[in-house]
Amino acid sequence: MLIIIGLILGGIFGFQAFKNRMIAAYLANLKSPPQTVSTITAAMSPWQTTLQSIGSFNAVEGANLSAQVQGIVQKIGFEDGQDVKKGDLIVQLLADQQIATLEQYKASMANAQIAYERDSRLIKANTIAQSQ
Repeated sequence: MLIIIGLILGGIFGFQAFKNRMIAAYLANLKSPPQTVSTITAAMSPWQTTLQSIGSFNAVEGANLSAQVQGIVQKIGFEDGQDVKKGDLIVQLLADQQIATLEQYKASMANAQIAYERDSRLIKANTIAQSQ
């Protein structure tokens, strides 16, 4: 039984070694096909000073901008390719929500101020406990 298993394993390993040698021999003798070359006779012709083509440009200097707050862009304050300086308006965000939130906070502060003044008067008059 061991002899049969040994023969089978030997046959498998022998076949793999034979296959690897044959592949290596084929690749060693493999040559690339000849390259196609075209020729032309040299002749005098006028030199073109310009060349029209289609392409794209990328700026050498640029900047990626991000806002500190999120929002909807209301106005863009520059044109493509325009130089901008410190203090120039670049992008204006729609601030309706922030203005509404600010007004809400102002109203809450006014209510808190009124409550504070009322409680201060009542404490001075000993009408309510100081712990309130």
